[in-house]
Amino acid sequence: MRLSHIASEIAQADSLLKRKRYETAMKDYKYVLDAYDAELSEQDKGHLNDALGLSYLALSDTKDQVENLNLAIKAFKSSLIYRAPDVFPELYGITWKHIGKAHEALGARRKTEDDFTLAIDAYQKALSVQPVDTDPEGYAIAKATLGGAYRGFYIYSKDKQHTALAFQHYEEALGVLNRREYPEGVGLVLVEIGRTYIALAEYSRRTGNSQNALKEFKNALKLLKAKKFPSQYARVNKYIGDAYSMLTQTKPRNRRDKAEHAQRVYRWQTKANEAYKVAQNFGFSDETMVNATKKTSPRSSTMTTDKADDKK
Repeated sequence: MRLSHIASEIAQADSLLKRKRYETAMKDYKYVLDAYDAELSEQDKGHLNDALGLSYLALSDTKDQVENLNLAIKAFKSSLIYRAPDVFPELYGITWKHIGKAHEALGARRKTEDDFTLAIDAYQKALSVQPVDTDPEGYAIAKATLGGAYRGFYIYSKDKQHTALAFQHYEEALGVLNRREYPEGVGLVLVEIGRTYIALAEYSRRTGNSQNALKEFKNALKLLKAKKFPSQYARVNKYIGDAYSMLTQTKPRNRRDKAEHAQRVYRWQTKANEAYKVAQNFGFSDETMVNATKKTSPRSSTMTTDKADDKK
């Protein structure tokens, strides 16, 4: 009866987290950890601490960002005490991925090299327990997530060695996937390649890099069909809008090109608006959604999906 009650308490806290009631969920997770410490299994303690960390991580988007991110990392590290890699390799990898996300967010907020280095280290630890033979898609997503961290490092440092490493990880991710068997995985990696070109376009070769990004995004849409993957379809259209918006910020090649360039800008702006509209029609809702007339930003570096994160 007692164990059944504890399970019910945990399920209630999980429900609060799923419904985005983060502060209430945090209180419930802490209560269960404190009140039933002696009766909780190691798996329960690992789950509770990881979920507590996810609550802090989610809350950091809107409140006390640095403090909540540090609390998230502390909770995730407590979770790892109960998620040994030889006993729970998948859960161990998921928690390290969460630590990576928190350090990436700290890096973007504090603009410190250490945070990006720690994020990369965390993603590498997650990758170390990801089997490529039995779960090639999971391995590819982990590789692409690592590539995204290098993209974030580039946005902070402007050092192109980081994007070179990002592209290397993307290529290795694509190398283990068959398009017919894993259309979503391949599509998501292509999206990350496109996002990295957008990051490059912010600081160099704006036209060429934006066009490269569009090519990758459009190839991704061939795989991430609207009916089967509506949320990803929406998100990719948002990124397509960003790429066209980036093109509107380019300059004419020369004086004689001014009139034609103005027409190109008009077409790009129209396509950006169309892409943003598709994204919104398919349910994409994000405070970073920009109007096509505004400057787009590559600040966000996290993967477009949390695929497999819920396997706790």
